[in-house]
Amino acid sequence: MLYGYITANFIPIMKPFILKEAYPAMNDPKMYDFSYWDNNIPFSTVMTGAFEVCFVAVLETLISARIADNLTGKFNKLH
Repeated sequence: MLYGYITANFIPIMKPFILKEAYPAMNDPKMYDFSYWDNNIPFSTVMTGAFEVCFVAVLETLISARIADNLTGKFNKLH
């Protein structure tokens, strides 16, 4: 953050490229307006979807850990 602040304000030739410059549509308030949740989407549906994504993420992490263990063999040597 310090680098970005200093270069943006004092050294504009070294200013980092930010996503807002690449995608100006990100400034549109509709991109982050979640007021429609109040009426249309029940909270239980949102939580169910969040738990499903969480479960898949945990499984993918465990699979990746098992693959890394098989490649290195470090964990197997301990037992």
